[in-house]
Amino acid sequence: MAENHLEDLVAQWHELRGYFVRRNIPVSKLAAGGYAGELDVVAFHPVRREIVHYECSTDASSWEKREQKFKKKLEWGRREIPKIFEGLTTGQEAFKQFVVLVVCGRAPRTVAGVPVIQSGTLIKEILTELVANWPMDRRAVPEQLPLIRTLQLVTRAGSDAIEALTRKGRTYGAPPA
Repeated sequence: MAENHLEDLVAQWHELRGYFVRRNIPVSKLAAGGYAGELDVVAFHPVRREIVHYECSTDASSWEKREQKFKKKLEWGRREIPKIFEGLTTGQEAFKQFVVLVVCGRAPRTVAGVPVIQSGTLIKEILTELVANWPMDRRAVPEQLPLIRTLQLVTRAGSDAIEALTRKGRTYGAPPA
């Protein structure tokens, strides 16, 4: 299976924070066999009673094509996700969906009715929380989460490295204000 670093990042971040994570979940079974698509990352937090669904993309498609693509995948998610953690969930969990994009240009705030998170914004959130709650000298990120562990090493490099990634307070990849 080909690696998707954006999906890996989202999945590992949620694993670190106590979520049960499923990835690349086939959905919409076809009569002739196979599936019409897949859900990128779905995570369930048993204490918070929260389910989150992320669709991640590094494409540079037009917003019209993205709208069509994500609308279908997010609808599949709303329909199929209650079955994914069957036995662990009650059906009363908070449910959220997000689209995470690398190539955004002047991104709308939503696509297919759900919030867009730019990858740079996500990375800044992760770095901020790692600095505050996972200081390297007291609490190492497990080696099974290599992308998050690498970001933790970046936080160890100090504020110069973080400033370089956030470009004077503006998150890399974010549209101009």
